Amino acid sequence: MIGNFNLRKIDIFGKNISIRFQQKEKHQTIFGATITFFIYIILAYLMISQFIELFQGNNPKLQYRIQYIEANRIFKIKQNDFYFALALRNNQELPVFDQKIYNITAQQVIGRRTSPESTLTYQFYDIEMEQCNTNSFGYDKLIKLFNVNFNNLYCIKNDQPIIYDIEIGGDIDNTYFSYIQINVNKCQQNINCIDKNDEKYDQYFKNPQLMIYFSDKYFDIQQKGYPFKNISRRLKFNSNDNLLKVINLYLIDNYIVSEEGIINNLKKTTYQNITYSQYEINTNSNTLFQLNIQFEDKQLNFWNRRYLKIEEVLGTLGGSFQSLFTIGIIFCYPISQFDLNRKLINQLFQFQIEKFGKKRKKPYQQQKSQIQNAKLQSNLNNIQQFNQESPKQNQFEQKSSNNCFKYKKYIKKKSIQINQQENQIQQSQSIFIRIKNYIQYSFSLLYSKQLNIENTIQAQKSNQKQNLNQLYLNSLKSQIKKIKFKFIEYIRYLYCPSKQLKIKKLQIQKGKQILYNHLDIFYIIKKITELDKLKTILLNQNQLKLFEYLPKPIIYLNKNSEKGNYQLYQEKKTEEEKAFEAFQAFQEINKDIHKQTELDKKIIEIIDPQILKSFEQQTIDQKRNNHYSPKLVEISLNNQLNSKFSRYQHSQLIQLEAENQKKQENEQNNIDEHKAGYQIDLKQLIFTNQLAQKLQILNKK
Repeated sequence: MIGNFNLRKIDIFGKNISIRFQQKEKHQTIFGATITFFIYIILAYLMISQFIELFQGNNPKLQYRIQYIEANRIFKIKQNDFYFALALRNNQELPVFDQKIYNITAQQVIGRRTSPESTLTYQFYDIEMEQCNTNSFGYDKLIKLFNVNFNNLYCIKNDQPIIYDIEIGGDIDNTYFSYIQINVNKCQQNINCIDKNDEKYDQYFKNPQLMIYFSDKYFDIQQKGYPFKNISRRLKFNSNDNLLKVINLYLIDNYIVSEEGIINNLKKTTYQNITYSQYEINTNSNTLFQLNIQFEDKQLNFWNRRYLKIEEVLGTLGGSFQSLFTIGIIFCYPISQFDLNRKLINQLFQFQIEKFGKKRKKPYQQQKSQIQNAKLQSNLNNIQQFNQESPKQNQFEQKSSNNCFKYKKYIKKKSIQINQQENQIQQSQSIFIRIKNYIQYSFSLLYSKQLNIENTIQAQKSNQKQNLNQLYLNSLKSQIKKIKFKFIEYIRYLYCPSKQLKIKKLQIQKGKQILYNHLDIFYIIKKITELDKLKTILLNQNQLKLFEYLPKPIIYLNKNSEKGNYQLYQEKKTEEEKAFEAFQAFQEINKDIHKQTELDKKIIEIIDPQILKSFEQQTIDQKRNNHYSPKLVEISLNNQLNSKFSRYQHSQLIQLEAENQKKQENEQNNIDEHKAGYQIDLKQLIFTNQLAQKLQILNKK
């Protein structure tokens, strides 16, 4: 702070403050993410291709223009710049070197004048021509370019003084100009020349053909370092015996400026290429062809070769991104805005969703039917298991009762002989101990099996409870009616409205209108003011002052430490967690109706009627399930234990009966022994009946 000036006010990098939705600064959709992904792919492709072109320099931009200048320029012929050869061709299209038929002469023509108004004076300097050989002017270059027999061609003789001073240039209207003139003449001065009546005369001179072989240069814009290529050119000219063919070869300067380098680097080079023109003159002279080699000093071909620069790459990528981003906004922004409105409206409101055509059951009724079917199936399974055990138990009980009746009759009949069996008491006692141990062992097996059955049933009850809770949760979620849209419906809603979406469109528009009214700044300020008024009504002045200093929530890294913390900033919960907690809270409030406060009753009254109905139905179903399931389990266990105990009792009685019959047949004289045995049987029967009663009492507990 400097005086009254706050330095922070000049910060241009400050972060804008915005309200978040679902912990995000902006709402994002799958459609927008897909379009963004394709934009990134296109930009990546452009970036890779642009950088490849930047470093390789394969496609420069080329500008060409013809520039005319006033200065007189002179070009000095060198072997590396220009070399040529020429000859007449016969009717077999082959060059011929025969001085008896024709000869070629060359000279440098120089024109001078003292002033533009003065008379032009000419000077001629002969240039000797010879049959091409290894010492000829430019022969080593020509032999590489052309596949022809150069021994039949004319070349400039190399070892002559003028060859080093041949200059061409200027203009006839100026004070100085120079060019090379080459004449192709018929043979006349030599006594060995062919006669006009000779066959060869018409072959060469009736329709004479002149071939010129020369080097030229080609500008290859793809070559970055040295853009010139030496190329071979052939020019063929036809004439007539009574005509003079005048051929003008023009050497033209080409000026090339190459902007190379990633940032900027100018490179300037020059080269000459050749153009030509021709015309004919009626004459009776011996000259067939006249070749004039000139330098075009007034014309300049200007080439500007510009390679890609780093700033152009960045500009191209930036422009492409802006274009693609604009296209994406046109398509994605309406869908994103519409989807955001839909989610906000679904969070705040419910809708009465109607279907055209077929009538469907309410989701709550369907879920309730599923819950009842699940409980009914579980109870039927328990009853079926109980019924499967009942016939066996009845059979065992009937056999046991019949055996008991037989034994009562048998014991009564043999009671007279009991006193005679006292000598067998000790032996029967040992048998009784073995039977007692066997019954105790059987009882321990039954007890362990009972525990296993109880654990299994408890696990089944737990799974059944989880399944029922999931069904109740689905039932609760089905009560919340939201507007859902498929992707194709988004497109049809925004760009191609249809009658099928008319109801959804009206619901969205109405919900959006209410939503925007709630998001209005005036509405927000009004609600904040009402909240302050409510605080003044509920709290006095002292309480209001203390209210400002309520403890702030503490952020713990350990979740176990947050138990005593205020639940002002809770973590985001799923719909399942919220529904489960709401149902638990409803059960806690509804546990004791007499202890409900007025606020509890008021909250229950204003709950969504469908959700309240679902909570009440779920509470009733849980109580019913907890009541009937243990009863069925208890009946099933008791029947199983009684059945197994009766089975053990019945087997012991049959064994004792067989032993007594055997003793009666074999030991008729031992009455005392049988008496003791029957007495022990009676005690055993009493013991087993007492043990069965104890097991039944234990099962009830």
